[in-house]
Amino acid sequence: MQHIRRTSNTTKNPFQQGFTLIELIIVIVILGILTVVAVPRFLDLNEDGKIASLEGMKSAMLSASNLVYSKAVLQGLEKIPFNATPAPYVDLDGDGVGDINTHYGIPSRSRGDGIVKAMDSSVSEEWTWSTFYNGAFVITTADIGGRKGQYINNTAVTPTNCYVRYDQTSTGIPDITLITSGC
Repeated sequence: MQHIRRTSNTTKNPFQQGFTLIELIIVIVILGILTVVAVPRFLDLNEDGKIASLEGMKSAMLSASNLVYSKAVLQGLEKIPFNATPAPYVDLDGDGVGDINTHYGIPSRSRGDGIVKAMDSSVSEEWTWSTFYNGAFVITTADIGGRKGQYINNTAVTPTNCYVRYDQTSTGIPDITLITSGC
């Protein structure tokens, strides 16, 4: 008598294994935890981006001020206030014509011939500002201030509570403050 060996279809092929219910539940729980932790971080990136832009502006203002101040010292203008007669103008390019109005050697808060002129020309279209707000110059991105693409924006940016405040001092170091509570 010959025995026929039958193979059962119930034997598992090691390459055809699936996930158990508990493994699927663990994956779903992990994805849920990641969602709870990661989504709020992604939502805060907009705020982080605005603050980073303002920090970049603050750094640009400080760099421009340092450059102008070093030229002012070389030209003997570091002890003269901006409202002196004649007004102190630092000659940046050596052509004999004053370029930047200064206050004790640092760029004045004037948008026309002070801090804005000391910085890159893209400031005029990518940023919006108010001159002499409480004795200071305030600036924010044009997107935040609602005036993108306009040349000179003498607008009130302080209601945004997301701006850089620049003020001239008599110390040779400008007072540059970030206001970020509204970003």
